[in-house]
Amino acid sequence: MTKEAETFGFPVFQMIDQMDVQFYREFDPFYFWTVAECVHSAKHASIRVVDTGTSEILSDHALMKRLERSRENYVNYSSYLVRALRYFCSETLMLLLFSEVGKNPFARVASVMRGDRLIDPIRSIAQGEIPKEHTVHFGGEILSFEEWISFRAFGSPDYLKNYSDTSLFELVKEEAVLVSERGAINAFKHGKAVSFGSGLSLSIADHEGDYQALNDNIDGLNWVDWFEDRKKKLFSISFNTEALVPEMDKKRIFATGLLMDAIVEVCKAKISGEDNVTVQLPCEFPQDSAVKRQKFKFSLGSKDK
Repeated sequence: MTKEAETFGFPVFQMIDQMDVQFYREFDPFYFWTVAECVHSAKHASIRVVDTGTSEILSDHALMKRLERSRENYVNYSSYLVRALRYFCSETLMLLLFSEVGKNPFARVASVMRGDRLIDPIRSIAQGEIPKEHTVHFGGEILSFEEWISFRAFGSPDYLKNYSDTSLFELVKEEAVLVSERGAINAFKHGKAVSFGSGLSLSIADHEGDYQALNDNIDGLNWVDWFEDRKKKLFSISFNTEALVPEMDKKRIFATGLLMDAIVEVCKAKISGEDNVTVQLPCEFPQDSAVKRQKFKFSLGSKDK
């Protein structure tokens, strides 16, 4: 605590601790799943265009056609939103792993770990490796990746010792893979123009003039990223596609929510001074659910120009 805070008797750090405790007591790990289920099964409300002067319903108004077109695309829109919710859910799991009650408040982690400071550790987790600067020594030895996950999630490297289902660790790694590639979620957050359908297909002609496909085409969300370096006079464009599978996404959101629920229940027990708590860990969730992606990047400039 700073001298100024002590002088005015303002208990800053006590307030932070209380806020962190309140967070764990009120946080709903199934928020993302609940919203995803509702979004994907939502029913349309009726729409009418009314002439405010005559109160006449204008069924053939040009605006109605555009509104109806939007409604027709709702299946795509909702699938995209469900994927975004999976991103947000999995990112929250990663932030929980780096948080610790009484030592590293969730509010601090969520505010400070941004950009590469968050993505670099997540990419390590995606590879099944302990992130640099986050290694843990226990009993004089460095924890293994599985022990580290157990320690970060539940406060003990032995918590999952008797948990034979290793798919939980695969869940953490696969969701880390999802979060570490942020093109689709950035397109969502920043309102980039997107389209739905087949991604870019490339082919090359052989010496006989017959074309051979260079890639397996992916259907899904398409968007363009533009990169510029004005000092070096370099710029490039990438064409990106990410397959959307909302039913799989919802199941993975639920599995991730279950893991977060277990983490939060253990944290609440620690806060309350309880030694034992019953948790439900995810099981029988879709495995090998890595998201299919493709990206073609073309350099269109040169630093020599």
